Amino acid sequence: MVRNLLIFSGFMAFIAMALPDYLNRNPAPAGGHEQVLVANERAGAPPVPSSQGGGRDAYLQQDARGHFSGTFTINGRPVEGMIDTGASLIALPESVARRIGFSPATLNFNHPVSTANGQPMSARITLDRVEIGPVRAFGVQAVVIRDEALSAPLIGMSFLSKISGYSVSSGRMKLSS
Repeated sequence: MVRNLLIFSGFMAFIAMALPDYLNRNPAPAGGHEQVLVANERAGAPPVPSSQGGGRDAYLQQDARGHFSGTFTINGRPVEGMIDTGASLIALPESVARRIGFSPATLNFNHPVSTANGQPMSARITLDRVEIGPVRAFGVQAVVIRDEALSAPLIGMSFLSKISGYSVSSGRMKLSS
């Protein structure tokens, strides 16, 4: 009997010492729910929800190149995009803009922009709605750049400044609504 009591006491002491450290490294989401978007292990594969819930946050896992990418919904259509905190506006290739409903005839490429690939001309547009998981923003400014100058959508500060906040920690970006 005393032996069982000593074993039980030792086990409880171990739990009491290990549990606080474990909880500090693995916090529960605020409100009890979160939507986590985790990059698929295949290079270039879109992030997929790893848990469903009614939370107001979305999480993106950092990829091997250090980037945060995900499937955004822009004007109701899914679009693969990469977060770019150095971009003032969302930047869309012309082919993506057409796919989400912007007619080439309405795009006026008369605004120069500075990019890592030079200074192409762009067309200014306003996106009705940009979403990722439960995080959404309305009336988001963007530019359209010809496909030769931009190969993939960049989700810039015009989106990030319209949501409640964003942060990066331990290879995860948290987007809050």
